[in-house]
Parts: sequence; structure tokens; C-alpha cells
Amino acid sequence: MTSPLFWHEGNTYYKIKNYKKALTTYLKALEYNPYHTHVLNNIGSCYYAIGRNDKAENFFKRALEINPTFVSAIMNYASMQFNEGKLNDALVQILSIPKDREPENYKLFIFFTTQYEKQCGKYK
Repeated sequence: MTSPLFWHEGNTYYKIKNYKKALTTYLKALEYNPYHTHVLNNIGSCYYAIGRNDKAENFFKRALEINPTFVSAIMNYASMQFNEGKLNDALVQILSIPKDREPENYKLFIFFTTQYEKQCGKYK
């Protein structure tokens, strides 16, 4: 198999919430292409789902080092930070989404900024 096949197989396991099997499969995909941002993001999502936030953060950051405007990785990383109570960090991630892509994420942007304002005051 190649990276795309392992990636699709991993997606199948992820959809049925078999995160450990999805993780194993995504890691195989990563062996074929260590710069595949979707694979890196999905590995981060698996680690987050099984409670390994330290490893999740590492993979979200790796995906964003390769593609700083990769919205899925930004959103996943911001969601993790938000759920950890790191509201400032989450907001920084959300605000890094390119303005031309904001409309598709408008509801989430409003949610994050509203939650931030409730807990921290007006964002800048």
C-alpha cells in the first residue's frame, strides 16, 4: 500500500472511533510521506482523541509548519487548546486563519470569540 491508501484506511477507522487502529494506520502512511499535512493532522486528532494532547500538539504543529494556512489543522489545534482552557492560544490560532477563508469558519470564529470574551474580556 501507499500513503493515500493508508490515509483512507485510517479515515475509515477514525470514522468508527477506532482511534488506536486509525493512529497505527496513519503512522504507516506517514512512513511513505512524512510531509503529508492531512496525515499529520489526522495523527494529531487521533492522539487528542485518546488523551495524548502532548503528542497531538506536536503533530498539529508539524502540519502547520509545512502549511501555516491549513485550516483543518488550525481548527483542530485551536479546539484542543480551547478545551484545555488555553483560550488565548486558541484565539491566536483562530485569528491566524486567512481572511479569505473566514466565511466558511464564521460560526466557529464567533463561538471562540464569544467564549473568549465571556472568560477573558474583549479580544484585541
